[in-house]
Amino acid sequence: MVPGAARQGGVAFAPGSFNSLTLADAEVIHKEIGSLAAAAPSQRGNAQIVADGANWNTRIEGETPDYLTARDWLVSSGRFFDDHDALQARKIAVLGATVAKELFPNSDPVGERVRISGGAYEIVGVLSKGQSGLGQDHDDIVLAPLQTFKRRVSGRQGRANTVSQISVKAESENDRFAKARFDAGVATRTDLAQAGARLAQARTQLIQAQGSLVAANETYRRLVGVAAGALEPAPAVIGLPPSLEDALALAVQQSPTLISAHAAELSADAAVSASRAARGPNISLEAGSSLSGGFQDDGLGNVNADSVGQRFSLPLFIGGAASSRRREARALREASGLDRTGVERQLRETVTTAWTGAATARSAYASAQEQVTAAETAYRGVTLEQEGGLRATAEALDQENDRLAARLALAGAERELAVSERRLLLAVGWLTEPR
Repeated sequence: MVPGAARQGGVAFAPGSFNSLTLADAEVIHKEIGSLAAAAPSQRGNAQIVADGANWNTRIEGETPDYLTARDWLVSSGRFFDDHDALQARKIAVLGATVAKELFPNSDPVGERVRISGGAYEIVGVLSKGQSGLGQDHDDIVLAPLQTFKRRVSGRQGRANTVSQISVKAESENDRFAKARFDAGVATRTDLAQAGARLAQARTQLIQAQGSLVAANETYRRLVGVAAGALEPAPAVIGLPPSLEDALALAVQQSPTLISAHAAELSADAAVSASRAARGPNISLEAGSSLSGGFQDDGLGNVNADSVGQRFSLPLFIGGAASSRRREARALREASGLDRTGVERQLRETVTTAWTGAATARSAYASAQEQVTAAETAYRGVTLEQEGGLRATAEALDQENDRLAARLALAGAERELAVSERRLLLAVGWLTEPR
């Protein structure tokens, strides 16, 4: 809500050119219009913001604590100012996401200080990103308590009680229902306070979900190398073993770790055989053939010579080094056998755990699908009953919340199923999906 058009000296001015609204107007609007959740007066201006050598020219507004409610905005880090801050006209500020990025690109600005119009202000919060709209970057903003703005930023320009605009928000259906219950004596002030607490908790959960989404996107970019696109269902895994016994048999055949352990055991067997052979007799067979030519009495001729021999040797004395090598080979053979047994046990445990996890995930996914179907049916029924006057609006909203919770649980179950099936593939030795 902004002041209307005005004329001065015969010249017409656009709406909002003069600050004709006052703080008293905001109080009257909130009092007289009973269905308002908030009526927040504000004063606007522009200022140069300076922080650690960086500076940024942006829009600055003086606001009351009801501003976030009136504009449906959220704080992603820190807090918004409260009634005490507003009364004391404290020199604190809440930055929009764009300003925070420009002045503090690599850190959280909460607790830092900036200079606004020559004065030092402590940053107590950062607005959630995503306030842009109608071609404007509404994240490019700094908010301060209204009285702070009037005393320290605007320089008391104009009348002290005037404001640039008044932001209003109508009560939700749930708010009106809660107040009606209170007025009728069905609900108490405690019930209203609990409803407000649940709303605050929901907003906090929304901020946390937004933060988790940003972190997940960055993780995807780091692992894949490109930004995540639109979400798509995970492709179905084809060729999973039909039973635990098949999974174990497949793992024994294909597990790289177990194959390596078997190879090490065979190598140790060969080393033991080689050390044993060094103590026994040695038999070798030798054969040779030669062809030579030369001048003889009757002319040029060739001479062939063939030889075959057999050599037999038996060591009469073997020093301690050979015995030591043989004992070492036997010890390595025993160790490799133990390693292979340990690998087999670990492999069986890993495959069993992965198989059980995949089976559990399939059951959870099927259950989540049933819950969504039931929640959708219940929502349609409650909505029809609410339209017919048999259900209250709050009951329909509660059922819609249950429906959304069921959908969220289904998405989580689908994700867990996709992860558990690929974990089973890894356990049985298929490092990529079978084609």
